[in-house]
Amino acid sequence: MEKISYAKTVYGQEEIDAVVKCLNESTQMGNYSRQFESAIAKLFEKKACLYVNSGSSALYIGIEALDFKNGSEVITPALTFGTTVGCLIKNNLIPVFVDVEPLSYCIDPEKIEEMITDKTVAILAPNLMGNICDWEKIRQIANKYNLIVIEDSADTLGGKINAKPSGSYSDMSITSFYGSHIINCAGNGGALMLNDKKAIYKAKLLRSWGRSSSLFDEK
Repeated sequence: MEKISYAKTVYGQEEIDAVVKCLNESTQMGNYSRQFESAIAKLFEKKACLYVNSGSSALYIGIEALDFKNGSEVITPALTFGTTVGCLIKNNLIPVFVDVEPLSYCIDPEKIEEMITDKTVAILAPNLMGNICDWEKIRQIANKYNLIVIEDSADTLGGKINAKPSGSYSDMSITSFYGSHIINCAGNGGALMLNDKKAIYKAKLLRSWGRSSSLFDEK
């Protein structure tokens, strides 16, 4: 019987040498982490990237950093990973489900507007199984109703629409470095990408258990 792996890491001597070099220098979040964050931020056309322990943590921190009012509604697809909904519940927000497109499994933008109410504050949609959402339509709807756009890009990294990064349409994006994703980080890891200065500041504090001392090396 042929064994088919759920996830397999692909790396060469260059990656091995880089890891050994890092281990011999420092295992703290330093220069290598900043270089990595800068590269990921550029992929999503965001001002800042925060490297965290998982894509789920990126969503949890990002949603909290956006400071939505308790009881606000967030439109999200019915077909998604549990974290997409869990981060909303954890922050006292109400998920409002819409159906997905049958071929891409991504949120159907044609069904979003009918679910918008005066309590709606955001649209949270994942790029599912390598397929990219129709972010152009989603952004148009969000602009019309003054909504925040959140891209869950755990399953994709560096996706583009008409030569523009998928993240250029969102206010916040996250990605994941879980073992089965585009690149992985010893089995796990994630990143949060933001543009808003206030949200970036709060997210950095949340990443470091609220300690402002963790921001000293940011200056």
